[in-house]
Amino acid sequence: MDGNLNVSISGTVDTAKLGIYTLTYTASDLSGNSVKVTRTLRVIDTTPPVISLTGGAEIIHSLGKVYEDEGATALDNVDGVVSVTTVGSVNTSVQGDYTLTYSAIDQAGNEADPVTRTVKVQSFDANLGLLTFAINSTNDSLSLISCDVSASGGVEVPAVWDGKPVTGIGEGAFAGCSQVVSVLLPEDISTIGDGAFAGCVLLTEVSLPASLDSLGDGLFAQCEALESIRFLGDAPDLVAGGALADDASAAVVYVEALASGFGTLFGGL
Repeated sequence: MDGNLNVSISGTVDTAKLGIYTLTYTASDLSGNSVKVTRTLRVIDTTPPVISLTGGAEIIHSLGKVYEDEGATALDNVDGVVSVTTVGSVNTSVQGDYTLTYSAIDQAGNEADPVTRTVKVQSFDANLGLLTFAINSTNDSLSLISCDVSASGGVEVPAVWDGKPVTGIGEGAFAGCSQVVSVLLPEDISTIGDGAFAGCVLLTEVSLPASLDSLGDGLFAQCEALESIRFLGDAPDLVAGGALADDASAAVVYVEALASGFGTLFGGL
């Protein structure tokens, strides 16, 4: 009787790679008798994907306007990008709160924690009378120069006012509008002045139209609730040394896939 014997192990297990691995255990006594035992190990994926919203988790949308959801993305540690399924709908003809739920599952069957977005359909008409416009130097268009600080919820800037197109947002136009959560800009806006939205502490998201040519400095300064800024066209000019926001904002900037001119120009966020 040899008592306890040394056991040798052959085989490896790569825990970073899915698959089936075999370890072999071998022992021999002093008489040359040997025995082998194997163990099979299966490395599997048990980590679910992670879903990230594109845009804000709460959106105020204008009654009667077509709603286009920005969706969500899902990333899995094994499968990479995973498709996302959206459940829910938004009836823009009826005021109310609508919930969209995003889910994803990887090839191993791991389900991501669902993520939701609330879309609040509201009438913006009440705030229309709180906007002040001025005629531009060309005498054929207008700029919005101020919004009364009593405005709350959503504000929709009209495309046309008093028979003339609205093409600009003036310096500090929405400054101090601390109860404004959402601002919808018309497609013909070409310029936005310095600090246009400064101090809009409840503003959560904004889309900047493709027609935009130039931006002033500190547009979103002190916008601490801002979650997303979306550029719908190529990069507009930004005043030399300017920044979109300050340290109060942690907003994510989204640009279109084929848009040009971005990069270090907008490093101010």
